[in-house]
Amino acid sequence: MYHRMFLESGKAEEIEKSPPGYPQFSRLIGAHPDFCLSSRFSNARARILLQKQQRVESLEKKLEELDAQQQPALWLGSFDADGSQERRVVLENLDVALKDYDDMMMRTVEVLKLPKAPRRSIESLLNWTGGKGSICRTETAFLQRHDLCAVGGFQKYGIALMETLVEKTIVRLSQYTKQSKLRNGPASSRIFLFEENKLRNIAQFCITALLAILLLVPVIVIRATSNTTLQIFCVVLNSILFASLLTGPMNAPLGDVFGASATYTTLLVMFLASEQNLVPATG
Repeated sequence: MYHRMFLESGKAEEIEKSPPGYPQFSRLIGAHPDFCLSSRFSNARARILLQKQQRVESLEKKLEELDAQQQPALWLGSFDADGSQERRVVLENLDVALKDYDDMMMRTVEVLKLPKAPRRSIESLLNWTGGKGSICRTETAFLQRHDLCAVGGFQKYGIALMETLVEKTIVRLSQYTKQSKLRNGPASSRIFLFEENKLRNIAQFCITALLAILLLVPVIVIRATSNTTLQIFCVVLNSILFASLLTGPMNAPLGDVFGASATYTTLLVMFLASEQNLVPATG
């Protein structure tokens, strides 16, 4: 099995020059924001939050019991006149417990806001650690956790899927040709180090080519045939493919997909109508 990674030009050499083990692993993680992955420790975090919540609830119940037992009840109408030292202690402890609970709750909120770790980045780190073998397996087990988050923020650039397809295609071709212009990691010939800029340029070219095909094919088909059913089928099919390209490889927002698809379909329908002389073609 061949493994792959994507890095900016020059960073691959810096990583390989570092001593094996954590010096090299930490330099790799720092080489790209998408590699900064950490576990949320969701179960442990929830357990601690529940414990702090129970602490607050117990103190609150204790306060309510003291209020119910207070005689005379008139003392409950004034903090200054309240002579219950026990109630003062409970209130102080409740204040500390609430601050602790609120702090833990807000930290949990911030952690839960972090985006889910992209599968592509997880696979890259698993591929690297598996290929190098310089990090203890028990200490890389966190990469198998289900609650990994992207500490560096997940860059949702719209060609991630196409980049992955390009990567797989290049690796497959190199397997058959036994030659590759990619730089292979010296510790394992199974590790391919891709330069991110070059990879993205290839992916952008592929997407541009697909868009050009989707724009030109229906025009050619509509002009080449007088079969209305075939023309309408071509318009519908290309509209679906166009929307799929936007939602898939380009990862466009739903609103943008709807607007662009509607515009694309409208242009094709107008072109078809002009060819059928249903509306006068403007000159």
